[in-house]
Amino acid sequence: QEADEVWVPSTFVREVFVESGLRAEQVQVVPHGIDPHFFGCHNNNHNRELPLSQSSREIARQRSVRKVQFVHEHTGQQIEEDTFLLLYHGGLLYRKGIDKLLEAYRGEFSAREPVVLLVHSVYGDPPAQELVIQYEKRQKLRGLALPRLIFMKSSLSEQQLLELYSLADALVHSARAEGFGLGVIEAMAAGLPVVLPRYGGPLDFATDATAFLFDTTQQSCRLYPCLPTARHIFSPDWETHAELKWADYDAKALGRRMRQLYTNRTERARVAAHARRQVCDHW
Repeated sequence: QEADEVWVPSTFVREVFVESGLRAEQVQVVPHGIDPHFFGCHNNNHNRELPLSQSSREIARQRSVRKVQFVHEHTGQQIEEDTFLLLYHGGLLYRKGIDKLLEAYRGEFSAREPVVLLVHSVYGDPPAQELVIQYEKRQKLRGLALPRLIFMKSSLSEQQLLELYSLADALVHSARAEGFGLGVIEAMAAGLPVVLPRYGGPLDFATDATAFLFDTTQQSCRLYPCLPTARHIFSPDWETHAELKWADYDAKALGRRMRQLYTNRTERARVAAHARRQVCDHW
């Protein structure tokens, strides 16, 4: 309240601060962005889905081989060259919607399909982390036939993360709330198609023309860490101006978007290419 200005990374966060009592003129949006040199924005020909010429087939085959190598190097697990790799990159948190993502994935795909959900995370809340750990255990049991999930726990350098973006086939961002979405905009800059909720900070740069959005509603936050017994992780005397809220959505809506990415090669290439141009030009 005493500051001359408060800088926030997105329109969404600005609205939250104003609704919480700060003066509108006091809160200024100072967004994050991407390094155009690191993401090769000068390369206007970047398109992961090349026309099916003889040379492009060889490039695609080399990418598939490297995808298999990368996953094995960082997880010790094997995938097939034709695997469609759905990437989740971020914390294992209820805020990030990891529970919704697992529900959507196992509801939409079968164990017979060449699809793998690669969950890359190095931190999280114990209750949400346990969901992924238990899924890994259950998929090894006979008779359950769950679509495959691989948990990648290793830290990656910036260059390794960029390579992962280039090798994955789509990024799934399932967050119930996000202040900006740096991982989302980086994936877009790398030319990776992205599916995410129509809610929160990423909507400053993610539109129907640049991402595969799905609808949400705003609901009260009733999960960890909003529970009164968990609020000590912020502060022993933590208080809020109003009831905590975030997005909620039907996991089937997320599943349908993932299916769309899996089945429509041309559309995901078109949207991803447009997103990359927009991010490189404006962010």
